[in-house]
Amino acid sequence: MKISPAKRSRAAAGQSDSPERAFSSQVVDGAERAASRAMLYAVGFKADDFKKPQVGVVSTWSQVTPCNIHIDQLAVHAALGINDAGQIVGTGVNPNGQRRAFLLTPLTAPRFSFAGFQTGQFRLTLVGEAGRSDTIQASTNLVNWTDLTNFVSATGTNEFTDPAAPDFPRRFYRAVAP
Repeated sequence: MKISPAKRSRAAAGQSDSPERAFSSQVVDGAERAASRAMLYAVGFKADDFKKPQVGVVSTWSQVTPCNIHIDQLAVHAALGINDAGQIVGTGVNPNGQRRAFLLTPLTAPRFSFAGFQTGQFRLTLVGEAGRSDTIQASTNLVNWTDLTNFVSATGTNEFTDPAAPDFPRRFYRAVAP
């Protein structure tokens, strides 16, 4: 069996040859990518997360021209569509003053299945394992996290409302199992 030069090169660099991780492995696999992994550990990645495909959503949104004014919402919907196992939920105010909710990926369970504003308050739904304790934390910088509440879920699904969210220009949320 003949091995392609590209496959041989990825193997030599300690990168995965999995087609699902063809691009993710170039960013985080191998000794020379330790700095990349360190940055991702700092925002909450766990060792198992580096075995998963990673997806980034980037937006070129601006309010300069009418043809771009909707692009931020496309990015939010794209992130929601790909992030059914996501963990970090963010809120923020864009340059025209509108408040947005968005998801960053990936971490392991528990996960958020809904995030948004209802009656002026930020609300999210946490889905985890029934009987397990999960803590919801908040941060304004993705470095310093504060515990907001702890759930021991009977059903595996809990709703959380943060009435303080509008007091921050941006706020991120994550669920952790203590």
